[in-house]
Amino acid sequence: MSRVAGTCFFGYVGGLIAIDVGVRHTRINEEMIYGTLCAYLFLGLAFAYLFSFVFGVQPEAFHGLERIAGYTELEMGTFIYFSFVTLTTLEFGDITPASSSVGALVYMEAILGQIYLTVLVARLVGLYIAQSVEPS
Repeated sequence: MSRVAGTCFFGYVGGLIAIDVGVRHTRINEEMIYGTLCAYLFLGLAFAYLFSFVFGVQPEAFHGLERIAGYTELEMGTFIYFSFVTLTTLEFGDITPASSSVGALVYMEAILGQIYLTVLVARLVGLYIAQSVEPS
């Protein structure tokens, strides 16, 4: 149950930050850029809890975890690692999806991570630079 709550919490807070940064502010400042980066980290944590939940329900949904000692009771750190490796599309290959449902989540996280960085963060940084060059 705590894994579902963690997924909901980090997803909700990350979404609130992203909406706050993307909609409510007209001037771009450093705090907005930091906020977008925090929302990116929250996205990774939300997926980590989601992967942890899936593992709790279906342990055979991942390849590579069986090499870890005591893999039936994995720590959250393993899923945080997997989530951020997926979010940044590094994909080392040490842990891979073994089921189509986890594969779909992995694809979704990888695509969201790249779109988030290339579209939102790059746009905010570009607007921030443009604002700082404009005469006041």
